[in-house]
Amino acid sequence: AASFQLGTLLAVGYLLQIIGIDGTTAARGALTSTFTVLSVPVFANLSGQRVPWYTWPASLMGMFGVALLTNSGGDPTYADALCVLSATVFGYHMHVSGNVAPKFEDQELPFVAMQLTVVGVEAGIFKLGEIVFEAANGGPDLMTVIANVPATTGDVPWAPLVYMGVVTTAFTLFIEFIAFQSIPASLAALIYTAEPLWGAAFAW
Repeated sequence: AASFQLGTLLAVGYLLQIIGIDGTTAARGALTSTFTVLSVPVFANLSGQRVPWYTWPASLMGMFGVALLTNSGGDPTYADALCVLSATVFGYHMHVSGNVAPKFEDQELPFVAMQLTVVGVEAGIFKLGEIVFEAANGGPDLMTVIANVPATTGDVPWAPLVYMGVVTTAFTLFIEFIAFQSIPASLAALIYTAEPLWGAAFAW
């Protein structure tokens, strides 16, 4: 049940993130993603957990620092709102993960694998629904889409796709789940504010 819940949260978060980033800049996407930092202690507080007082100013300072690094100006858009909502969903995912991680010690790998399986199945269901919707509005039907798969596989950027799937998703979730057995999710979220710094370092 826990793996299904967490997998569904991941699927929803990824979906909102993809739609949101498609309508905004990478810099603003990085800024709105830091709302995860603030949402985790909020969820922890609402669930009755004790949140150290210094978590709040530290979270706000972290978000401010990311804003200084990634500010690109411009008025907020619906895409920015979707990115904020995505970050909030990911924040709740971190909060729940932090609660259940101690119960699954030495079972981290199958637990994370189950989450990713749920993400894959639900993403497939969403894509199937999208194809059916587009077919009803004059687009290609399901059989045509399936028939065109071999012709389009060559255009897929397989190396980045595998890297993002294995390293930045599966491996990250795995080590995060292990970390949650020793540190609270609110602290882990705060550490995540360093992510834009690493991004800038790798870009440089």
